[in-house]
Amino acid sequence: MTTSNASHSTAHPYTLEMAMIHQVFRRESRLLAELVQDVAPLDTARAGILAEHWREYTVGLYAHHTGEDQVLWPVLLPRLDMDAEQVLAMEAQHHELSTGMDEAQVLMDRWRTQALAADRDELAEALRRHHRQLSAHPR
Repeated sequence: MTTSNASHSTAHPYTLEMAMIHQVFRRESRLLAELVQDVAPLDTARAGILAEHWREYTVGLYAHHTGEDQVLWPVLLPRLDMDAEQVLAMEAQHHELSTGMDEAQVLMDRWRTQALAADRDELAEALRRHHRQLSAHPR
């Protein structure tokens, strides 16, 4: 986006969507944990629906974080006067989130096939951990 007035023109990255998408991912991560926890044992049809939602969610979150790491930060850093420690902390959070998502994916794959109560409960806890990690991530 470019803003201009009579005296000058300055290019500014448009970041409103970043705040909005962070809200969406936080909401969805909370809802996924709640929805998984509410699935009746052996309801593989519902487990399959939620597993597909998780797949779509993770594709979006991976793409979002990759975009921040590869596209956004290189453009914004020179303009924001941020120190390297802040960027390294955000990148570390992305890595932590990715690790947690990988763990949840393994649990999701196991749960969706039989929808056992013990698997559901373990998955729901992993999803709650993921939500807490995501909620701690800067907006």
